[in-house]
Amino acid sequence: MRPQPDKHRRAARGTGVRAAAAAFIVTSCLQASACGGDPTVAPPEPPEPEPDVPTALAIHAGDGQSATAGTAVANLVEVRVTGRTGAALADVRVDFAVTAGGGTIEAGTARTGSDGIASPGAWTLGGAGPQTLRATVAGLEPLTFTATAIGIPAEVVAVAGDGQVARVASPVPAAPEVLVTAADGSPLAGIRVAFATGRDAQLAGADSVTDASGRASAGQWTLGTIAGTYNLEATVEGSAITGNPVRFEARAVAGPAAEVILVQGDGQESEVRFPVPVQPTVRVLDLYGNVVAGDTVSFVAGQESAVIPSRAVTDTLGFAGVDKWVLGTEPNVDYTLTAAELGGTDPLAAATFTAHATPPVYDIEIVFANPDELRESHRAAFENARQLWEAAIGGNLPWSTVREPLLQDC
Repeated sequence: MRPQPDKHRRAARGTGVRAAAAAFIVTSCLQASACGGDPTVAPPEPPEPEPDVPTALAIHAGDGQSATAGTAVANLVEVRVTGRTGAALADVRVDFAVTAGGGTIEAGTARTGSDGIASPGAWTLGGAGPQTLRATVAGLEPLTFTATAIGIPAEVVAVAGDGQVARVASPVPAAPEVLVTAADGSPLAGIRVAFATGRDAQLAGADSVTDASGRASAGQWTLGTIAGTYNLEATVEGSAITGNPVRFEARAVAGPAAEVILVQGDGQESEVRFPVPVQPTVRVLDLYGNVVAGDTVSFVAGQESAVIPSRAVTDTLGFAGVDKWVLGTEPNVDYTLTAAELGGTDPLAAATFTAHATPPVYDIEIVFANPDELRESHRAAFENARQLWEAAIGGNLPWSTVREPLLQDC
């Protein structure tokens, strides 16, 4: 007989399998609970972020303005506050205070908006001169705004550049300049002065601002191309200002000679050894057609002709002429007379007259009644008389070159 297995042993083995299975189930459940499988267990809270703090204070707008003393600047002064990341910080306290000039502000304290900007409101400047306003945020370096308070002009006067003389199309030697002062006589800086000139003159600084000494200049004032008087006005904006506007005057004179014009006496005809009927006359002009007065004109006669005088000075209308131009001894010849305006030793401009010489229309012949009785000295005396009477014929005419003293030897 085959032996039968022990029932108790089988039973025990079966019991061990069931126990192992139960242990696995319990362990699995514990592991599942540890992995968060249980929805009733909450995860830990993340740490709170540190709040941002002001790290930078910068001027946003309103620096460097100017306004009349006792009035507000045109634009609000504004600062901007940012944090560590550069982002704008809201609700940051900013303190403002006037530190120079005696002006006032609407609020001494302001808080930044969502854009990080804060302003004390209107800034009313104090007395004339520099003004400063400080902005402060706790823990940061303060900022300073600057402005200039402009005094109220009471008087404006010319201090340089009036009554000058210059050539046309040239600048006057000194730039026109004015002084602007307050009621107490103190100079005012920062006052705008408008300069204006007429005709075809030009200005380098039509708009100018007074400096610390209260002075303003028009810069280079170049006169026009027409000779005559030029005017310039300097005007300060405002009312009841003594001397406003200031008027300057300058006189433009003709420039260097550029042209010599033949006025009369060209193309004439006269007998040999006789002056031309009309006195040669010229007119001297500059580059722009203005008459040149007080300049010397040289007259040079050619082909053995003669001129009296050889130099003449232009009058106030620019005219200059000679008394006589006597043609030479050669008939049927065109003679020349050159008029040159001298600039130093060199001619600046010149023009030439011409005249045609014709043969003489008279002749003096001496006939001796008893030629054998005349000595050579007598013949020489008669020949001298012939020449003198010939000269006398010309000398009795208004344009003759022979003078009365010469006739006394006849």
